Amino acid sequence: MNCRSAQRLLSAERDGAPASGARADLEGHLAACGECRQFRATIAEAADAWRASMAQIRVPDAERAWQEVRREIRAGDSRPARSAPWGARWLLPLGAAAALAAVAVMVVPLWRQGPAATPEVHPRQVARNDVVEVPDGGSSVVYVDAKSGWLVVWAVDAKQAAGG
Repeated sequence: MNCRSAQRLLSAERDGAPASGARADLEGHLAACGECRQFRATIAEAADAWRASMAQIRVPDAERAWQEVRREIRAGDSRPARSAPWGARWLLPLGAAAALAAVAVMVVPLWRQGPAATPEVHPRQVARNDVVEVPDGGSSVVYVDAKSGWLVVWAVDAKQAAGG
């Protein structure tokens, strides 16, 4: 067993016990690997810290919270609503007018310049390769995707494909 598979099993161990065969392999690896033992200790510390932080969270009593909300709704707010001061009423329309004027100052000079020159468009070039060399007995496939323009080349060495 290598460290990567041992660490994967150690992570899964937090969710439940692994199968007995995998557990025996894991314990054998841990006996020989200090890095994986440290990884197990780190995971255990993190899990313990998480459990401790979760134990400190106070969950409110839902019934009591609803009673408080109902009490506040029934009591209502007895203070009369106040209107905004006279000067504040004009602040929003005045700000909107200023923003519109700023946009006009920036856009009008662009209109006077006339239409912008459009860039020259070149037809899309597609990469091509007419010859793909492969070892004796090998095969190749060349494909050009019409939508993306990607050139895809697959080449298979017959000796490696046969396991040689």
